[in-house]
Amino acid sequence: MASYWISLISIGITAPGSSIETVYSPPGYNQPVFVDSGSTFSRLPANIVTAIVSYFPGAYLVGSAPTQYYVVDCKYSSQDGTVDFGFGNTIIHVPFHQFIWKANGYCFLGVVATDADVVTWLLGGTILFHYTRISC
Repeated sequence: MASYWISLISIGITAPGSSIETVYSPPGYNQPVFVDSGSTFSRLPANIVTAIVSYFPGAYLVGSAPTQYYVVDCKYSSQDGTVDFGFGNTIIHVPFHQFIWKANGYCFLGVVATDADVVTWLLGGTILFHYTRISC
């Protein structure tokens, strides 16, 4: 089975009407991430997820461990902010409306926290959908 890995160097947020604010970017570091089009949500360490969630006031957790999802106000999906992923010299700006997944009348942030002992980071469909649109 083929595996697809890329090196992630930064994660940031561009809040509506603002500039990029870095959430994660250790100097000189390349984090290997697994690319999985079969996963809707991306899976990142809890400290990074917490930093992303802080830009969505009112977000709350639903579900039970080990997989819990953040519900956010659907108003965020109509705002012009982006979640920004840096790969080498390229930054992919994923608009809020593509990073937020809508289901059953709720809006879910497109990222879930992994357990502390999980070292594999995963980028799922909420990021990949946007990437394939800009690279084609």
